[in-house]
Amino acid sequence: MYVCISIRNFPVIELLKNAGARIKLTEYKTANELCTLALMGDLEGITAWHVAGANLDARNYDGRTALHIAVAEKNEDIVRYLVSQVLLKGHSIALI
Repeated sequence: MYVCISIRNFPVIELLKNAGARIKLTEYKTANELCTLALMGDLEGITAWHVAGANLDARNYDGRTALHIAVAEKNEDIVRYLVSQVLLKGHSIALI
């Protein structure tokens, strides 16, 4: 799964996820990946992790999330994406 995420192969990520594959990294390491992508301004990379099932609200070693990094970097596209996905997750029952 990690290789497919890193090369942004969305069809294979979906296929693997539907077949039961899961991200094998700890939440801490996943958060580090997401924070690094947010720092780099890589929305496609964050999206790949999200499609694979990553917790977008995962916290890194000092308690920060990708959203914290995106706000600090003033990356509006990533902030919008992360906020929209976290809100959808938190309110999924209300939207059905």
